[in-house]
Amino acid sequence: MYKGFTLTARTFQVRGSGEWPLDVTIGRSGSLRAFSGAATFMTERDATNACLQMGCRIIDASPPDCRVSDLTLA
Repeated sequence: MYKGFTLTARTFQVRGSGEWPLDVTIGRSGSLRAFSGAATFMTERDATNACLQMGCRIIDASPPDCRVSDLTLA
């Protein structure tokens, strides 16, 4: 949870690469939005940490073009 939003790292290892992508969902009150980035990571733990950090930045409106303010309030 972060500022009333649920952050979920969608971690999976890219087949054949051994890398983990940057992929997170941000949800609130049944509404959900997915975000991903170009970065990849060598471990699931690093990918999960980066996903959660990215989710917090999106909620804080940085970058400003990735807003979640329209997700339904509880």
